[in-house]
Amino acid sequence: MFISVISLFLIGSIISYFSQSIEVLILGRVLEGISNGILMLYIQILIYKILPEEKWQISMGFFGLIIGFAPVCGMFVGGFIIDNYSWRVIFELFSIASFILLIIGYPLIKNIFKTEYHPLDVISVVLSIVGVTGIILGFTNIAEFGFDSLFVIIPFIIGVITVILFIKRQNLIDDSLLNLKVFEEKYFVIGTLYVCVLYLCLNGCTALLPVYFQGIAYHSATTSALINFPGGILMIVTNFIGAILVSKIGIKKVLIASCSLMIVGFVGMITYTVDSAVMYYIRTQVIRYLGFGLGLIPVTTWTIAMVSDIVEDGSAVNNTLRQISAAIGSSIFLVIVVYISGGNITHSVVSMNSFKIVSALMLVLILILLLIAIFIIDDKEKILVKRNKNS
Repeated sequence: MFISVISLFLIGSIISYFSQSIEVLILGRVLEGISNGILMLYIQILIYKILPEEKWQISMGFFGLIIGFAPVCGMFVGGFIIDNYSWRVIFELFSIASFILLIIGYPLIKNIFKTEYHPLDVISVVLSIVGVTGIILGFTNIAEFGFDSLFVIIPFIIGVITVILFIKRQNLIDDSLLNLKVFEEKYFVIGTLYVCVLYLCLNGCTALLPVYFQGIAYHSATTSALINFPGGILMIVTNFIGAILVSKIGIKKVLIASCSLMIVGFVGMITYTVDSAVMYYIRTQVIRYLGFGLGLIPVTTWTIAMVSDIVEDGSAVNNTLRQISAAIGSSIFLVIVVYISGGNITHSVVSMNSFKIVSALMLVLILILLLIAIFIIDDKEKILVKRNKNS
């Protein structure tokens, strides 16, 4: 598995490096995305399967601490490379790193679980790929073509119909690709929705803030990356801190603190002006990132723990839905800003106000998460005790 996915990432990086058209570049990025999606899910399942449940939070916090450096450093390094070199250098570095991993991993990575034969339902695989791809493609195309474009409507409709067919098929066949019984657990559904909203807002900011800092505030790509860099680093640290705090004070208090910090951060974003100081940007983004970091790993781990008997299926469903939410967030908020701005984002009051409206929208979503954290989410042990009393 390891050799296969890293090889796939290497191939995707090489294709991207040598690409002469946007279509070929997208193909390379798709291969990289497939590799990354498989590897991340596989690592999480290994953690859940190897370690006892009481160690999941801290272990996943450590996992988040490690993988968190990639996107944060990527924003800074990517901005620096684009400003000073060529974008192809990014894929050159990817290719070199992938090749080194293959050389190191081949003699070191060993199988630790017994494999069992389960017939692969090819139809389910095709339906899942077409469905998820269609939905993600539909939403990501909104940023370029608008809501009423056929490039948005057709992929989205195909995706939704295919997902429905996929769900129906899983309930009809014996060796289903995915065990949909995870949706019978109420708290898994609530936790997954919570995670999806977090990723929706996180990726929404990731896509929107560079456009704001460069297109509205007129800062360079490097400055834009530097504004997010301190907060991103602290988010990595709070991934681990949040997991530790769960074992000390419980999931509810951690998520309340997480939402409170995010609320302060988004309120700060609403107060931005075209002439706001860079240090003010940094302070507000640090607070926002702290909130996200404090909640992401704890609520994800808590959600999977609610279906610990079928952890593989729970992880697959949770990962898939949050990736769809991340893709939606990467486009939908940016589209709203462009639409309100009249189709042109500039150093103007209109563009500034559109940014504030979208920031307020994300603030409302976080306020809803705060209410869920206060009134619904609780430690698994307390939930089980309540269930036993009711039964």
